Amino acid sequence: MRKHLIIGVALHLAATSLALGQTATGVIRGSVQDGTGAVITDVHVTLVDERRNQSWDQTTNSEGFFEFRALPFGDYRLQLERPGFKKEAITDVGLEVAQTVTLNVTLQVGSLAESIRVQADRGLLETSDASLSQVIDDTRLLALPMNGRNFMQLVSLSAGAITAGRASATQRQANYGPAFSVGGQRDNTSVVLIDGMEISGQELNNYPLAIPPLDSLAEFRVQTANYSAEFGGNSGAVINVVSKRGSNAFHSTLFEFLRSDALDAQDFSAPPSIHSSGINSLSSSRSASGPSATRSRATRAR
Repeated sequence: MRKHLIIGVALHLAATSLALGQTATGVIRGSVQDGTGAVITDVHVTLVDERRNQSWDQTTNSEGFFEFRALPFGDYRLQLERPGFKKEAITDVGLEVAQTVTLNVTLQVGSLAESIRVQADRGLLETSDASLSQVIDDTRLLALPMNGRNFMQLVSLSAGAITAGRASATQRQANYGPAFSVGGQRDNTSVVLIDGMEISGQELNNYPLAIPPLDSLAEFRVQTANYSAEFGGNSGAVINVVSKRGSNAFHSTLFEFLRSDALDAQDFSAPPSIHSSGINSLSSSRSASGPSATRSRATRAR
């Protein structure tokens, strides 16, 4: 009995971890047809992660449909081939955190020795998802000024997000700054996920229990309304964060952030007796990333 209980708990934890991890991944799917609009079955579809050279393989089903699920964010290349048609490669297929990308491909009659190469169109309108959200990418994470290198200060860049009153006592003690509200909800109704795991707590008004280093983050999505059931549990926003991944090249960063009142200018309205703000901080960090070994997987769309 004890053995069965331990096995049951282990399986439950494993299934929970898998379900949580899926919230940060994306989907690339689509259909294949010929010039007349008829679907094409048994097309060999290969999806390649251009930055890491990892690949997945599928063949289209009886409806000409293919779907790659649980994909990490990144830039992909889609390759399609079937005897009697020209090969086609679609490059620059961008996939953001928790995004679904739909590609409808038309193959042209010809020889496999002939090939067509096109660039994916990154449209501004999301046609695969009815939720309201905005992605804060790595460009803004690194370029915009943030007090204390706290990425949560960028949540207010999203539509419908405002600063909402005072922070909790624990937030003030940790120098997290004020709370925020999204879509008119209370400031304690949002949730923060990193790589699919929740890291927020009620004692911090659903702020992260620990702020991850800025250099470890790749991007995050602020979902404000109409998000799917996998993000249920709160009525506010879902801040979905993903950390950086390795690549085929080695990279490293090193920084030191210094804030000293000795370097501050005197406040114009401050009394002459006050010569410093008393605000001092020093933080430093380093990070490194590089290639890792992975295996390709072959599946068939159902």
